[in-house]
Amino acid sequence: MVTQNAIADQARLYIGTPFRHQGRSRIGGLDCVGLLVRIAKDLKLSEYDFSIYSAEPNPAQFMEIARACPDIERVNLKDRKIGDFLTISLPKYPCHVAIISFQSTSEERMIHAWAGAGAVTEHRLDEFWFSRVRECYRFKGVEA
Repeated sequence: MVTQNAIADQARLYIGTPFRHQGRSRIGGLDCVGLLVRIAKDLKLSEYDFSIYSAEPNPAQFMEIARACPDIERVNLKDRKIGDFLTISLPKYPCHVAIISFQSTSEERMIHAWAGAGAVTEHRLDEFWFSRVRECYRFKGVEA
């Protein structure tokens, strides 16, 4: 079985990978969805992929695609854990995902492929980011 920490550890292997819209490769680059798809395939959690989406935010399409994956389940945001992933609105539509990589009583961190950083990066899930979180999902069958 795959653990929550294994998901975060796998995500860390991609830190520094260049950002590329619809990218699905460590060498060629990844976008936020591509990072999630790569991790799921690496850990044999899911083969689900979708790469037909615009660089322009389309909230209805984005959420429809996310909810269509048979290998994930939505969880209450207050019950989020390491290895879960968040849908994030930038600037006002759900169009981004990030993986929770660390939690303590004083700090929470996330890993995501972000165009603003030009690469996969890990940083605090601070108020700027948390205020934009819309939903939380977890891969089915992942252990604590």
